[in-house]
Amino acid sequence: MTNGPSRQARVSRESRLLLLTVAVCAAVLLLLARLRFPDAPLAVDTAAPPLERLAARASYDALAADIQRVEPMIAPNLIALRVAPELPPAPLDLRDVLARPDAPSGVRHVAALRISRDTALASLDPGARIDGIVGGTGGADRAAVLAVDPVRRIARIRVPDAPVREIAPLPLASLQTPVYVVVVEGTQAGVTLRPVFLGRGDRFDSVRWTRPLLPLGGMAVTPGALLFSLEGEFIGTVVVEDGAPAIAGGRDVLDIVGSLASSTRPAPLDLGVAVQPLTPALAAALAAERGVVVSEVAPGGAAAAALEPADVITDVDGWSTDNPHEFLLRLASRQAGTSATIAIVRNGEPRTVTVPLEAAPAEGSPGDSDAFTSERGVGTRVGPDARASGSGFRPGDVITRAGATAAPTPAEVRRFLATPTPTGWATLMVRRDGRQRVVAVPVAGRSDAAAR
Repeated sequence: MTNGPSRQARVSRESRLLLLTVAVCAAVLLLLARLRFPDAPLAVDTAAPPLERLAARASYDALAADIQRVEPMIAPNLIALRVAPELPPAPLDLRDVLARPDAPSGVRHVAALRISRDTALASLDPGARIDGIVGGTGGADRAAVLAVDPVRRIARIRVPDAPVREIAPLPLASLQTPVYVVVVEGTQAGVTLRPVFLGRGDRFDSVRWTRPLLPLGGMAVTPGALLFSLEGEFIGTVVVEDGAPAIAGGRDVLDIVGSLASSTRPAPLDLGVAVQPLTPALAAALAAERGVVVSEVAPGGAAAAALEPADVITDVDGWSTDNPHEFLLRLASRQAGTSATIAIVRNGEPRTVTVPLEAAPAEGSPGDSDAFTSERGVGTRVGPDARASGSGFRPGDVITRAGATAAPTPAEVRRFLATPTPTGWATLMVRRDGRQRVVAVPVAGRSDAAAR
């Protein structure tokens, strides 16, 4: 009986130790849990992503609805042109074709905008040839270039007669950015319309264009694409300026096409000079800090009486110039019959001259009386002083046939080129670089029959 109380006390102590052990373990587990999960897990809002997706889908649907709404406004005026690849100008025979390491680039598709029932505008290079209209059949796929502005590369095109809607131009200065616009591009299946977001950007001046342009940055838009507002207004066309895409305003484009209606062979204005950059060595030698250097002055050209080789041109009508490319383009963009006030440095002395602006000589036009020399029994050689270049006559050409006259003399060539033709053009046989080719040159005028 004496062992009962001692055993009861011993059991009680074991129970207490067990409870203490359990409590310590629970505390340790809670501490570890607290270290592993310091905060309660955030509640997950499963409704947010679907709402965001719905909002995004709603904006896409809204843009798609805008495109569907604009399309009927502008679709009657839109055409997709097939532009033929540029082929080498030299004559080819089978041996040349088989020996060519590469083929010419493929057909391009260009969007065009009707401005009347039988006239459209598009961005084309001079000399481009239209192969047809996408989706047209028979006479409905025929289109032809009437004239191309060689500086801005905007073309006036004859297209099959069809109804047309009046589309108003939206001044580029009035376009509020950022904004979504409609871009129209040409494809193998016709024109395609897609929305493009224009971010905020400042307009900038260009030597080619009358009004400022809007930069596009790195946006992937095809040069020559047409742009419209979501209200169907014509914003302009995409051009490449200083190697980057930009928007030329619709008013500028329409003005250019309107001016092309008065001439089938527009020519850029030319001073008759060649210029080169002002290097540091030339700047020191010519005592000029900036400008472009006149390297050659054509006899009889517009600037023959005002400029001399080694003159440094610093300003044109108040615009400073340091780039030969921009200098020539700025003058070429001017209107015929005007004049340019040019600031120059000659022999270290500044002075100002005024030069009349005239159109560049037409390609292939004969020049002075000594432009041709006779090669007995062969024909007439085109001399180095001939005012001709490009796809017409070139110095060194030998004219072997003029019309029905073989081996023509210089007098026979001049008489042939002075005879009006129904088209205003004449074709001659010319030997160049050892190969014979056919060249087209402008003649004195069109015949009376053609004029009637």
